[in-house]
Amino acid sequence: MFDAIEYFGPRKKLIYAHMRDVKGTVPSFRECFLGEGNLDPFEVIYALMQSGFEGFIVSDHVPGIEGDKEWGHRVRYADTAYIKGLMEAIEKMENKKLAQKAHRLEET
Repeated sequence: MFDAIEYFGPRKKLIYAHMRDVKGTVPSFRECFLGEGNLDPFEVIYALMQSGFEGFIVSDHVPGIEGDKEWGHRVRYADTAYIKGLMEAIEKMENKKLAQKAHRLEET
């Protein structure tokens, strides 16, 4: 997956990304919330952002929770907030690195 992001991202060939997470592997796995399974959402979002990805990210195949609608509106909302939080944190982290680098250059 990361090789594909690295190759297609800078070429602007990634239109959208489906984010899902599972615990286990085929044939014995179950869908779970992002970050609770085999996937490291931070690493995926970071790779997308570093590649120049300009598409959109959607939550895909979410686990069911009590009281939610069939489509999983509540879980998708939680996934979207999680993804947005990761994107904001990565952007702030990168901006901080750039500011620190600029400050070091000014000192020399």
